[in-house]
Amino acid sequence: MSEHKVSLALAFLESRPESAARLLELDGIDAVADFFVSIPQAYAVPVFKHMIPQYAARLCQRLEKDLMIGILSQMEIKQVAAILRFVEKKQRIAWTKSLPTRIQIGCALLLNYDQDMVGAWVTPHVPIIPFDCTTEEALQYVRLGSEYAPNDFVFAVGSDGILKGKIRLTALLRATSPVPVNAIADTKYQTITARLPILTAAENEDWKSFDSIPVQDRNHKFIGIIRHVDLRRAIDMLTAKQAVDPTNPISVDQVYGTTLLEVFQSMKELVKSDLPK
Repeated sequence: MSEHKVSLALAFLESRPESAARLLELDGIDAVADFFVSIPQAYAVPVFKHMIPQYAARLCQRLEKDLMIGILSQMEIKQVAAILRFVEKKQRIAWTKSLPTRIQIGCALLLNYDQDMVGAWVTPHVPIIPFDCTTEEALQYVRLGSEYAPNDFVFAVGSDGILKGKIRLTALLRATSPVPVNAIADTKYQTITARLPILTAAENEDWKSFDSIPVQDRNHKFIGIIRHVDLRRAIDMLTAKQAVDPTNPISVDQVYGTTLLEVFQSMKELVKSDLPK
C-alpha cells in the first residue's frame, strides 16, 4: 500500500472509528488481525471500542498477546468485561492477569455471578448484529461467526451495546433484497437481568412462547441469552443442594414459589447496585 493510501486509511480510522469497525467486522478475521498488526496501536484502540464484543473477542484470539493486552488496557472496564464474556473461562483468567489492576478488579465485579443467578447460566455465543445494518450484511455477520449455540433468533444491538431488537434467522434468509434490519426486527420483547435469581426467572411468562430469553447486565448491555434447558439445569442444581442439606427447610415443591433465597438475593442485588460502575 502506498504511503498516501496508508495516510488516508489512518485518517479514516481516526475520524470515523465506528464506521471502520462496521467495515472490518464484515471482513475475514485473519485479514483484520493482520491489519491491526500493521497499524499504530493508537489508531486500533478507538476502532476496537466500537466493535461488537463477540467479534472483538474472536479478534483478540488472533492477535499477539502483547498487542491484545495493550489494546484492552486502554479500554473502559465495561468494554473489556463485555469482550471477556465471549472468551472461555481458562483463557479469560489468563488474559485478565495481564491487565492493569483496576481492570482486573472491575471485570471481577462485572463477570462474577453466583450459581443461583441468571448470569451464571448465560449463553453468550449467539448471533449478534448491528441494529443499523441491512439484512444482507446481517447474514454476512452470521456466516462469519462460528460455534453459535442452537437458537432461532439473531440479536441486533446499538452502538451502546444495548439490545434494540431480535429477528428470526428464517426471516433473514427469506429477505429477497437488502432491507434495513431495524425495519423488520421485533422490537417488542422482554429481557431479564443477569443478577435475577434463577427461581424468579423461572416464573417469566415468556417461557410459554420461547425457548430462550435475552439477558442484560445492570448497565442494560446485552450479554447473551438464557436457554430454558439451562434454566432447568440451574433449578435441578439448586434442588439437589436443598435435598442434601438436612438443615434446609425449603422443599422441592417450593422451587417455583417465593423463597427466603429470593428475598436474600434481592437484598444482595440492592447492595451490589451501589457498587461503582
